[in-house]
Amino acid sequence: MNIKRSFKAGPNVVRTVLAFTAVLTLGIAGVVAPSTAVAAEAVNVYPTAGGTIADGGIYGTFDGSPDNWDWTFNQSGYEGAITLTTQTLPSSQENRVVWEYDLRSLSLPSPLTATLVFIVRGGAAEPMPDAEIHVYSFPSDLMETAADFGAGPAMLRGSVTVAARQAPTEVTVNVTDAVREAVNGTKKVAFRLQINPSTPHAKNQAFIDALDSDYTTKPRLSINEGLAGDFDGDGHVTLVDFATFAVCFSMPVSTGGPGCSPSTAQACDLNGSGTVDLADFSTFALNFGR
Repeated sequence: MNIKRSFKAGPNVVRTVLAFTAVLTLGIAGVVAPSTAVAAEAVNVYPTAGGTIADGGIYGTFDGSPDNWDWTFNQSGYEGAITLTTQTLPSSQENRVVWEYDLRSLSLPSPLTATLVFIVRGGAAEPMPDAEIHVYSFPSDLMETAADFGAGPAMLRGSVTVAARQAPTEVTVNVTDAVREAVNGTKKVAFRLQINPSTPHAKNQAFIDALDSDYTTKPRLSINEGLAGDFDGDGHVTLVDFATFAVCFSMPVSTGGPGCSPSTAQACDLNGSGTVDLADFSTFALNFGR
């Protein structure tokens, strides 16, 4: 067997082995020096547009399309309701809440991490099953339109479970990927909160008690300086992040490559040179394990 030739046939394997060896050497062996940097304060961003959109019930046919909407938050009507009721078809109804954020005028750190922070409470009636809220991101136009009810392409970013009669509780959802994509694109991002479409329950309720008179009651985007190499935005540089880096190693940012999109290659290009190379890996290795 021609060993040299077999390695040439699998350059990705060679890059992965070399990179992993470097991680073990630089990271686990203790070369990493403890960080003395002081974390910057979070940038908190509040929505510039938002509202509650209803399908079905007294407003129209329950068919997955919007029938009514309320762009105010003053504790009247169904605003702030995140519900899905399918007990009887004539009265079946779904309410979804949408929020849109403008990032264009902000000076944001790079890399960054982002969480969506909001206060939610449970339905008032019992017995009531736990309500599972799905948080989707979708492209924002910063306009309040009925189309936001099902606008896409939508990406599931996380979920929150709320019990019946649960007191107002602050919850967080990691939306780092959505914000990073927005920063590298239109610098606008929207989120839709709705009940899990696959819920087995016929009645699901949760509420956000936001007020137009107090913008701090609305869901905020909390954006923090990230750790170089933390590609999944969980606050740590781990083997999960290494797997992402290894796939993109040696690839140009402009085109990416097999298994590595241009946006992922850009994230892995930690020094902005245009290529994911050993200089980037040196930075990654220094943060590995943090």
